[in-house]
Amino acid sequence: MCAFGVLHWKHELTKGFRLNENGAGIEDTPAGPPKAAGIQRIADVSIDDHGAASGKGRFVLSGQEALYWRQLALEEDAASLAKDFTQYVGAGLPDGLNADFEGFDGLTDYDGDLTARIKLTGSLGSSTSKRMIVPGFLFEARGKHPFTQETSREVAVDLHYATMEEDEVTYHFPAGVKLDDFPHDSDLDWKGRIGLSIRALPSDGALTMKRSLVRTWALLDASLYGNLRSIYMRISAADQQQILLNRTTDVSVK
Repeated sequence: MCAFGVLHWKHELTKGFRLNENGAGIEDTPAGPPKAAGIQRIADVSIDDHGAASGKGRFVLSGQEALYWRQLALEEDAASLAKDFTQYVGAGLPDGLNADFEGFDGLTDYDGDLTARIKLTGSLGSSTSKRMIVPGFLFEARGKHPFTQETSREVAVDLHYATMEEDEVTYHFPAGVKLDDFPHDSDLDWKGRIGLSIRALPSDGALTMKRSLVRTWALLDASLYGNLRSIYMRISAADQQQILLNRTTDVSVK
């Protein structure tokens, strides 16, 4: 299921024999660029007066991210694959919000993107008679960031491959509420190795949150672990920001 020029990450950054004009030599296999292991997570969610949420979403996977699910599909039946993907999506969603897997597009097309369609239902955030609080980043509400708990390290860090995550979530709010506070535009960067970009686009009755996380490396020396942990601590804090809405009219909360 690998496209031409693509290796499974286990075969990247290793050595192999290669024929050349002088016979055969030992050379290193290259690592793929971040965009070769991309994840786009897109959702459009409507929230009612009591915090009930519904909407649609899709995951667009490329490179290593798509390869994982395509190879898993060779081993599992459709029901098991759907269950695994549902659990994968649900691991980052806020408590109370459920994802129902609706299907893959491009599962056998190894040379293109893999798209997964999901349906979102349940409750989102918390609600009182005067205020609603909604997670700023839908797919990172329960995201587990690596390295935030481990204070030191003596061996190299291997995150398998460089990657790029891009999120775009549009929240539609009920009439009678107005935006009070939300995550504002910001950028975090560690010497081009890891970068987080946040953009907020408020509009009448809605807010679109965009998040982009780029990691340009797969292997990192243990001597740089302190810097790595520091940037992930900042990313974790940024991802836990919330959207605050004030009600302009009183609503009884169920």
